[in-house]
Amino acid sequence: TTTTTTTTTTTAAATPVEQPARLSTKPGDSALSGKCAVQGKRTKMEDCDVVVDDFGTAAATVRGGDDDAAAASSSASTAPLSPVGSARHSFYAVFDGHDGVQAAQFAADRICRYAVDSPDFATDNPMQAFIDAIRRIDVEFLALAAAANGSIYCGSTALTVYIRAGRVYTCTVGDSRCVLCRGA
Repeated sequence: TTTTTTTTTTTAAATPVEQPARLSTKPGDSALSGKCAVQGKRTKMEDCDVVVDDFGTAAATVRGGDDDAAAASSSASTAPLSPVGSARHSFYAVFDGHDGVQAAQFAADRICRYAVDSPDFATDNPMQAFIDAIRRIDVEFLALAAAANGSIYCGSTALTVYIRAGRVYTCTVGDSRCVLCRGA
């Protein structure tokens, strides 16, 4: 069953833009999600998100902040992903950058690849793959920051949601939270 609805997407300048969204639960159909990002009082966006509506048909789309060349070069990167079985499985993440976008962008660029590469990803408990991916990202970013001799001083919260076979797995780091809604 496919339902057509309209979502409102807000750009960094907080101007609403109407976009049609197709909601479907069939494997291979397009987007299940919509999103909104508001920059707030900061002069630059420091948050990044990852949207994978269906691992079986699409690559991860990473969108991120705009406060340095690294973020700009990665602001619409894709990573090929391996499907698990034929059922739709989806992944969504928000990385709330604190005091810069580098940590959020670093995490967004790696979370899917690191999770998919884990032997735990294809098991009955894929959550361990995401926990290990977040730990690996943390260790690598801390090493990068240490090697930068104080020129990198930022961080990020993390909120991930992975949906497979009717189960929802969430992981949070820091003060980010998610709300699960059912129905329309």
